Amino acid sequence: MDKMSDEAKAKMKDFGNQSTPAPINYETSLPQGVGKMVEQEDGSIMLANEHDQGFMVNQAIIDFWRSCNGNRKVTELVDLFAQQTGLQRSQVEKEVMQLLKQLHEGGLLVIPNQNESPNVDFKR
Repeated sequence: MDKMSDEAKAKMKDFGNQSTPAPINYETSLPQGVGKMVEQEDGSIMLANEHDQGFMVNQAIIDFWRSCNGNRKVTELVDLFAQQTGLQRSQVEKEVMQLLKQLHEGGLLVIPNQNESPNVDFKR
């Protein structure tokens, strides 16, 4: 540790603060968009979370955010996004998962119905 640079020590310290989200169950999770749309003076639109942090987005992301209405499973969102873009389902699945993650991290999406129980069984 004594030979590490201050930058390396800071990076190591940050690793302990990162939380790893539970994997999303495609068949049971029902993502729900939260926050609000805000129109800027120049006519552009951004999404704002409950802390009024704004995120510049394009129309495709707004449409996707709106489709996360708490009634569609992740698999249905992938199908819908593939249909809207005209791309193969396999092409958009990764992008949808990344978008869900980014919206969730930005406070613009909640994912209720996640299995809160641990994914391991403890023996007594």
